[in-house]
Amino acid sequence: MAKLTLNNVSSGYATSTLLNANNDLIEAALEKTLSRDGTSPNQMEASLDMNSNRVMNLDAPQAGSDAVRKIDLDAGLTTSELVVPALSGNTGKMLGTDGASLFWREADNLNYDPTGAPNLVATNVDAALDELDNEKLGLAVTSTISGNNTHSGNNTYSGTSLFTNNITFQGTQNYATATGTDTYVLTLSPVLGAYATGQTFNVIFTNANTITTPTININGLWAKTIKRRNGAAVYVGEVSGSHALVYDGVDMLILTLGDLSEGTWTPTIQDSSFSDAEGQTYLNQFGYWSTIGNYVFICGRLGVNSLGTLTGGDPAYIAGLPFANVSSVLPGGIVINWHSSFLTSAGEPLTGVVTNASNIALYKGNSALQTNVFTVAEVSTLGDMRFFGQYIKA
Repeated sequence: MAKLTLNNVSSGYATSTLLNANNDLIEAALEKTLSRDGTSPNQMEASLDMNSNRVMNLDAPQAGSDAVRKIDLDAGLTTSELVVPALSGNTGKMLGTDGASLFWREADNLNYDPTGAPNLVATNVDAALDELDNEKLGLAVTSTISGNNTHSGNNTYSGTSLFTNNITFQGTQNYATATGTDTYVLTLSPVLGAYATGQTFNVIFTNANTITTPTININGLWAKTIKRRNGAAVYVGEVSGSHALVYDGVDMLILTLGDLSEGTWTPTIQDSSFSDAEGQTYLNQFGYWSTIGNYVFICGRLGVNSLGTLTGGDPAYIAGLPFANVSSVLPGGIVINWHSSFLTSAGEPLTGVVTNASNIALYKGNSALQTNVFTVAEVSTLGDMRFFGQYIKA
């Protein structure tokens, strides 16, 4: 439709009236046009349809709302508010951002960091899940893994992970190493943002604790006291080696029992000099030990051939324990379950107590009390015994 329709002027008395009306129409129409010299009003009041024609000779954009020319995209666009990388050489890529700047990335690359890990190379779903760990994604995530799963190879699990049902791990699972002694420091990457109840951490402690209230501080969040699974204080030396810790909302609880190990040891008989260099000889002399964390379980047999120059009136000790006892305040208990040729009276059972260092003090008594010291002389030549018990190592 026509943008301006004028009145036809014919002769007669209304000629001036029609001319004035046409002038008003022309003035109103001019007000709706754009001015080349910028005379106001000079702004659009509706969308401008170029009908597939070009807008030519634009200046380079300066503000965020300015039009962008093809030459600007080809070379890369920089304004006071935005930097768009160049199009050249980036065929098939997609525009990404790290929150601060734009960059081109491969369409199938989930890594948001253009300088980070390469594209996924997995050929099946399980392998792809192994690749999509936090290190490749560059993110700390919350994961739930349920059902019956087998994870093989080398796996890294960081952030918060919840494992349910039957999970089988094969290969190497990553640990983090805590630094320090008693006030341990653990640094995780990606950084742990906050503690959450149920979080589990696999930690290697290179230095054993020397107090019963050690703490661990992860990524500078807050120092948390390390306790046993039941909430009790740990023993001196218990926080050592590899442990799994779980945060219960207040403290870090040790889930693992500790390192399992076993071996042999050689028991000897000693007096108060605690020496094996007094001519003692033996008919039977062997022992076995196993440990769960700091708990030591022992058994053995000791048969004496000669007491040498040991002092007969001194207390008798079984020496040579595989590990020193943690403290005389926490003595270990030893049961003498069989003995032969000892100079004891009928009804006098024998017991042993690990009270100090690496020795077992022997006692005798009636069925109610074992408070009398068992002497070297009462061991006697050809005395033989079998025993077992447990204590806590230092």
